[in-house]
Amino acid sequence: MTASATTSYIENITHQTQHRPFSIHHTVVHPNVPCALYLHCHSEMEFFYLEKGKVTLQVEDKDYFLQEGDAVFIPPNLLHSSWRACGLLDECSFYAIVFSREMIMDCAPSYCEHYFEPVLYSAANCPLSIQPDAEWKRDILTRLKEIFSQFQTKIENCELLLRGNLLIIWQLLYNEHLSQINSQYSSSPMFPQLMKSVDFISSHFTDSISLKTLARDAGLSEGHFCRLFKEFTGFTPFQYINRKRITKSCEYLSKTNKKIADVAVLCGFNNISYYNRIFLRIMKETPSSYRKHFITTGR
Repeated sequence: MTASATTSYIENITHQTQHRPFSIHHTVVHPNVPCALYLHCHSEMEFFYLEKGKVTLQVEDKDYFLQEGDAVFIPPNLLHSSWRACGLLDECSFYAIVFSREMIMDCAPSYCEHYFEPVLYSAANCPLSIQPDAEWKRDILTRLKEIFSQFQTKIENCELLLRGNLLIIWQLLYNEHLSQINSQYSSSPMFPQLMKSVDFISSHFTDSISLKTLARDAGLSEGHFCRLFKEFTGFTPFQYINRKRITKSCEYLSKTNKKIADVAVLCGFNNISYYNRIFLRIMKETPSSYRKHFITTGR
């Protein structure tokens, strides 16, 4: 494992997973530090579990108040941060497991991919607060605690247990939450076309994509396409494209030493000033400031 302490007295210890499609974090936020987790995003999914204290976790524009033992499911590519509950500056701590869908799909047949469609296509509709107010939520919380209890265990001695628990958690999450979101859209005759539009953007977001092209390929007027696309994804087509570009740039900033100007070009921005402006609008800080978080915290 590796550990690092920042000048804000946040200690983030990461469980090393040897290039597997997941990582486990344990973060201790010392007293009098109001920010528990700075604003960030990543292409993986996450379960955030509050071990101690009280915090507000913000996912996009929605706040979740968490007490000890509560969790939140965070879909991929959504902005999230965490702050102490008002007036409470005692020590708090939390765990998080950050994982790609390969963590589950590697041990499931390909025809199970539809279980991930809601978080891949309608992520903004999928965050979920998990509190012990229903049996299925209590089951998820119990299995999350079992996952995090293996934090200091060698990966070879717990990997199948982790994957198994995550498989069961995902089944519960799908049965009680994600399937409802899926059925809301799958009955629409435009569902396949909207999925194709999202897939096209995901594959070509570094290119110049016009609303006219997207609407034409979906067989809709531009206005109708924009309305359906926002209902489906939570964002306008233009917002969705820029967020894909910024999310990808966040990966480059956190995982490589590439120059910021090069990152901008790699992510489809031909103008560094425009990239900086869009990054600041979405992430609330500059690219260089965002990168510094990973230098000091490792996350």
